[in-house]
Amino acid sequence: MQVIYLKPSEIKPYERNNRKHPDSQIEKLAAQIKAHGWDVPIVVDKDYVIVKGHGRLRAAKKLKLKQVPVIVRDDLTPEQCKAARIADNRLSEIAEIDVEALQMELDDLKEINFDLELTAFDEWSAVKLPTFEPDLPDEDSKEKEHGKLVLRVEFEDAEEMQALFFELRDRGLAVKI
Repeated sequence: MQVIYLKPSEIKPYERNNRKHPDSQIEKLAAQIKAHGWDVPIVVDKDYVIVKGHGRLRAAKKLKLKQVPVIVRDDLTPEQCKAARIADNRLSEIAEIDVEALQMELDDLKEINFDLELTAFDEWSAVKLPTFEPDLPDEDSKEKEHGKLVLRVEFEDAEEMQALFFELRDRGLAVKI
C-alpha cells in the first residue's frame, strides 16, 4: 500500500456518502490536523472518489492545504468500496469509551494546561461522558400505557440527540425521534 499526495481538488466526494459531517466536527478535525499534522490518509478508489475520509477532505479544504496524503484502493470492486464506506461510518459508532480511562487522560492533560479542544473534548463534554442509564419502571408499573413507556428527553443540540438515539437503539430499545 502506497501513500501518494493529491490536491484536494483532485479528490471527489462520494455523492451518496451516508455520514454527515457538521461544521463543528470539521472545525475540530482542522484544529487536530493543524496542531499535530496529518496522520490518517484519505482512501479513494481508482477514480479518486472517496472511500474513507470525507471529513478529512473538508478539513483540508478549510485549512487551504495544497495537497493531502491519499491511499488509492484500485484493487477494490465498486461493491467493496460501497461496503467499506458503510463499515467505516458504522464501526466508529459502535465503539465504546472507557470513561474512567478517558477521564484520567483528560485530567493528565488538564494538569499541564493542554488545550482540551485538540482532543475533541472540553471540560463540559468530558463531564457528560457517562452513558445514559434511564431508571425504567418495572414491567407491571402503572407508568406504562398500552405496553409502551414514553420517555421525553430534551437536548442541547442535534449531535447529542443522535448519540443518545444510537446508544438506545444499539441496546435494543425501540426509539423514535
